[in-house]
Amino acid sequence: MIESVTRETLVRVFAAGSTLRLQRPERGGLRPQPALVHLWRRDRYCELTLALGPHDPLPQEGERVRAESTRVDGVFQVIGRLRLPEPVGGDEARLLRALLEPDVATATRLQRRAFFRLPGRWPVTIRPVSGGARGPAGDAECRAEAFDLSAGGMLLGRTAGGPLSPGTRLGVAIDLADGAAPLTATAEVVREQTGARRGQTRLWGCRFCDLGYEDERRILRRLHALYRERLQRGATPADALAAAA
Repeated sequence: MIESVTRETLVRVFAAGSTLRLQRPERGGLRPQPALVHLWRRDRYCELTLALGPHDPLPQEGERVRAESTRVDGVFQVIGRLRLPEPVGGDEARLLRALLEPDVATATRLQRRAFFRLPGRWPVTIRPVSGGARGPAGDAECRAEAFDLSAGGMLLGRTAGGPLSPGTRLGVAIDLADGAAPLTATAEVVREQTGARRGQTRLWGCRFCDLGYEDERRILRRLHALYRERLQRGATPADALAAAA
């Protein structure tokens, strides 16, 4: 769920000492750039230091940027413009002090609803680790797909070995397609449900039992990146969050 936030919330989230990620949409596919917040001026300007990479172009006065902060309670974003108190010159300026003038009307929070959940297709390798009922392939590994994913759990489709039983615990390795190794965790089957989802008629809701904070952040970052990609391709916020058929 996405909700608007107030200026007071923005000042609290983008607090002195916090680290933001700045994206420069008018510059194309540049990597997000870290920025350290120093203070707020009259709750209107956020003073920060922007860290540029060796090949990043220097920002321009008034350039539009998207500032983002990822926290346990959500991903906060706002669109704003950079104000440069002093003239910038020379490619040697890799650390730049600047002011961010946010447009509070664009400030949003992407909630972590145990957490933010996004439909898609993620390959999963599973095997039972405990829990009474045997898994879909006994003690052998099998492959499945997750059609919904969040930092709290996932929705599994049909598995190669057969159905799953509520209460079964599974060792899972989820391919997030984020350039890193599959994420490993223990998941417990909590329910079976029916409904069309990419041709699947039987689905199993699973919750993660032992996911650490960094793994939660990794899932959240990946889901949020996919959500942004869908918006950039022209999807509405509702369509970007809609379940895949």
